[in-house]
Amino acid sequence: MFGSTLSPRPIDKTLAKYTLVALLPLALVLWLSAPWPLLRMTLMLAYVVALASCLYRLTPWFIARNPPRRFILREQRHLKVCSLAGFFDLHGPWHSVPIETISSVYVWEHGIELSAEDGVFRLSVVGSRESLHAHMRSVLADALAADKVKLEYGECAKAISE
Repeated sequence: MFGSTLSPRPIDKTLAKYTLVALLPLALVLWLSAPWPLLRMTLMLAYVVALASCLYRLTPWFIARNPPRRFILREQRHLKVCSLAGFFDLHGPWHSVPIETISSVYVWEHGIELSAEDGVFRLSVVGSRESLHAHMRSVLADALAADKVKLEYGECAKAISE
């Protein structure tokens, strides 16, 4: 379970750095809010939850608990897709994409982009390029065999990974 050599997503590293840097300003605010214990307790609790979430996302346990198959599901003629978002293991809203409308799929480290008639769906998931490519190849096997979908490695979504 913890034998994964996959590194944490860059966005998770960045969030953890900013949360740790926010400790000094938070300490100042807590010191200034001494006359209001309820405000002080609320700020401390919110910071502890944010810090715990950021640090958890850097662990191998987070990577092991969030494989691509959890965020890209094959139904009869649709793909149900969603991205990681929020605290801990929470995810964003689910989208249903008809497979016959998908024209191309680009895979990069920790992300997938589906181009369909309905629009472009960018997914932020945990996985190496190879593991995400293999998962998409298995999910879209019939569409790939019929040359209806183009599956490629891409570098098109730097905004999600940084």
